[in-house]
Formats: sequence, structure tokens, C-alpha cells
Amino acid sequence: MQRAVIRAVLAGLVLCGCRGQNRARPEERGPAAVLRLLPNQVRYVVGADVPKIRAAPITAKLGALRVVFESIAKEIDAFKTNTGVDPWTQIDSLTMAGATLTSETVIVVRGRGLDEGRLTAYARQQLAAAGDELVGRAYRKRTLWSARKAPDRVGLFLDAQTLVVAKPGWAEKIADIADGDPDTPIAASNRELVSACAEVSANPIWAAGVLPDEARDLLQGDFQLRALGSMRQVTLAVELTDTLVARLAVAFRDGAQADQLAEELAQLIDKERRGTRDRPYMQALFKGLTEYADGSTFRAELRLPNDVVVSLAETAARFANSQKPASELPDPTAHALTMKADWLVPPPTSLAVGELRSYDAWDRQTHLLIEVTNRTSDPVMPNIVVRFRDADDKGIGERRCLLPMAVLLGHESAACDPGVPAGAATGIYTIRTAPADRAAAIAAKARVTLKIVGARLEAAQGAAQWLAGQVKNTGTAVVRNANVHATFYDGEHKIVGFGDATAARALAPGASAPFRLPSGPLFAPAKSFAAIGYSLAAPTADAGPRR
Repeated sequence: MQRAVIRAVLAGLVLCGCRGQNRARPEERGPAAVLRLLPNQVRYVVGADVPKIRAAPITAKLGALRVVFESIAKEIDAFKTNTGVDPWTQIDSLTMAGATLTSETVIVVRGRGLDEGRLTAYARQQLAAAGDELVGRAYRKRTLWSARKAPDRVGLFLDAQTLVVAKPGWAEKIADIADGDPDTPIAASNRELVSACAEVSANPIWAAGVLPDEARDLLQGDFQLRALGSMRQVTLAVELTDTLVARLAVAFRDGAQADQLAEELAQLIDKERRGTRDRPYMQALFKGLTEYADGSTFRAELRLPNDVVVSLAETAARFANSQKPASELPDPTAHALTMKADWLVPPPTSLAVGELRSYDAWDRQTHLLIEVTNRTSDPVMPNIVVRFRDADDKGIGERRCLLPMAVLLGHESAACDPGVPAGAATGIYTIRTAPADRAAAIAAKARVTLKIVGARLEAAQGAAQWLAGQVKNTGTAVVRNANVHATFYDGEHKIVGFGDATAARALAPGASAPFRLPSGPLFAPAKSFAAIGYSLAAPTADAGPRR
């Protein structure tokens, strides 16, 4: 994850210093040097101090996420091997600055040992592999580098400690400034920007910007946006201690605008908080967020414990990786876990338990696949509990393994995954069943069986195995919440994963609905499947919308 952090930093988090307005030579390492190398069109800067990020307490915790960033980590490893530059230890700071977010922008990398020959050789190799070519042209005493097919980004080395990547035109201006051209104005002459940077640039991650005069004139000429025309500057500071603290400040010339922004944002946050009660990670964000007007400045502060930040990073990483081909993710590995049935409560004869599989997957989770099959023709309602113990035979908690359809009809099979807590060496599972009359009553009242039509495994195109098909209501009443549960098997018909999906909120008699169902992280490639279409909502007489 350390290398992944650097990759993210290289994509946009940067550092610059903001004091003083005299011109800087490229070799200067002081906090003001970067702004004094940039043209005066700059209106915002975004910064990251890599050594401070490296030393932050949260960085060690994020290190455990390498498995979900494996492809990025491999790219960074290859970069280090081929160039001799280790971004994590050799880069000191980066700066992203610009006049707009999309046009005139520049990234400045400052570090040690930025060898132009080796870095351009690596760029040439990577472009050649993509059918492109690195070309250089002389400017003053330097070489401007760009890709032949994509010349909209230009790289130049000011020295062995400074690499600049900029839009055409800006690269030349920066070279002029670095060579001491007195006719090229510099960003450090913008006192408002210098002042904004000075407020936050001591933080590991920060940003500062001022509103361009032309933008202010445009806003003030628009009746609806006129209030924003009094905005003077925006700053963001991120502290990385035992808690992540992000502070946003928007300074206005008119204090009424700060009050209005605080009120509108408070209303929006309250609405979003109520609308996301079922999302714990959103509630964690809202819990740590405060906002208020401080005179003519609007301020917002977000405080998140490091463990919450890591959890959010894990969630984002899993989603991103779920879209990647399995070839770009680490293979699952079997997890040493001894599973035993509770000898005091042997599994009921009405249920068969398939082979249990425990494994570590790319999502940094330890999975435990449990498949149960109803051996009878009558409904069965299983209750599965696993008690875990460590290597010293000390109990470390229990977990339930819930089947989404609750009741298994005759000869149905379904799977669940309670997960495995850290340090678990053994697991003792207990399977009980509800009384037969209760299972039959629930099945008769709410458990509706739907027909699976034309289901097929899709060609591999991501980390998950996808199952596509249709679910059909063959009954005489409207079915609410048509769901599909699928179990995936290897070539020996042993379970390798499972998945669930909702096909339709309402399904009229005789109607069908398509579904695409993703598996979770698989133990091995899926070769076959079994699918159940069902609903747990009592059928209704009409398909009208419910409110």
C-alpha cells in the first residue's frame, strides 16, 4: 500500500511552498521554491509531503491493503527495477498547479536521483509497447519530451532533483523561469495565492486556490451566481495523526454568503444522513463532519479515526478491483482452518453439508464457504452457527451463516459465508432446524419459488464470475422482490463461491425479468452452477406501485 499511496499521490496530490516572491533556481529546496518556478497564471495548488505521509500512523495500517492494490504495487515495483528510482523513498514532494482543472496544468516532482537518461529510457520502452514513441525537442539548454501520439503533455528535467510535466506552452514558461528570464512573471507574485498557501502548506496533504478575476467578473454578472463572486480563496488542510482531520475554509468578502453556504450545506447533510441510514460507512462520514460560518469564512471539518479510514479504503478498493480481470488480482490461497461438526449437536438428517472451504482472497478477507442441501421433500429452515477458537484453543467468538431464502424447499441447496476472524485455527459448526410445522408455515406464507430460465455463465471479464439469465413468475399472483441465489462449482462439483441478486421489485403472473448475478471472490474458477429463484414477500393481487 505504500507504493499504492505514491501512485495516488503522483496522480494528483502534491506539495509546494508559498513564502517569498524572489525567483528560485531549480536546485533550491526551500518551501517557496516551487511557486517561484511556476507562471503567474496559476490559480490553485494541491500538495503532498511524501515523507510526512510516509511517517503518518495511518500509513502502516494501509500497508495491509497491498493485496487489493496488487496490480498497482507491481507497476511501482517494475518502475523501481527499470529506473532505479524508488518513489516511496526518493520523492520528497510533488506539486500540482494550474489555472483551470483541465487546461493549463503542471505537476512538479521534487526528489533525489531523478536520472533523466534512465527515466526517459523507461518512458520510451513503455510507449513503444503501446505502439507510440517518445520524442524530444531542444528548448534553451533543455530537452522537452512528449509522446508522438499524445503531445498534450510535455516533460522536462530542470535538474536531477526536479521533474516537470506540463501542458504545452507552460513547459516553455517554466524553463524560462528556471533559467532566470526576467520577462516571465511568476506565481509567487500573486500575494493572495501566496497567503492562501501559507495557511495550510505545513500539512502532509493540502490545497489552496484563489478565484481568478475573470471568473469573479463572470459570476458577478450572473444574478443567480452573483453571491459566489465575493469568494476570495479556498483552502484545504489534511492532518494525518491518530485521526484523519480535513479542514476546508472558503473565505468570502461578504459574511452573509458564508452564513448562507453553512445553512444550505447543513440542510443537504441532514437530508443525505436520513437517506443513507442503512449505509454504515456514510453514517461514519456524517458523524465526523461539522460545518459553520466563522465571520466571513465558511468552515467545514471532517474527523475520522484511522480505522474508519482504512475500512473506507478497503471498501473502495474492493469495488475498484471487482471490475478488474482476475489475471490482474492475486490468486486465492487456502486458509489453514480445521472445521468440525459439534459432536453434542450433530447435523440433522434432513440436511447434508457439502465440503467446507476456507481461503484468503484478493479482497483481504478470509472466506468460509458452507453449502447445505435439503435431503427431504419438505421445507427445512436451517440455523447455522460457527464457533471459532485460536491455536491455544481459546474461544474468539461465533458467527451465524445466514441463508438468504431462510427456508430450503425440497432438495434445494444454498450456500453462505460467515467469514473467519483473525487468529482462528479451528471452527466448530452447529446446524439446527426449526420445527417442521414452523418451516412449513413460513414456506406456505412467504416463500415463493420462481423459475430460472436460460441461465448461463458469462465469459470471464472481471474479478467475479457473472451468471446471466431470466427469472419467471409461473404463479397466478404478483410476486414482490424477485431474487436469485446461485452456487458456483469447480470441475469436481465442489463449491467455489456463491452470489445473490435482485431481478425485479415486482413480477406479474407469467412475466419474466432478466438478472446478472456476480459471485463473491472465488476459491477457484467456476465451471458450473445451481440457481434458485425465490421471493420472501407474500404474493399480492395486483402489480400497482407500493408507497
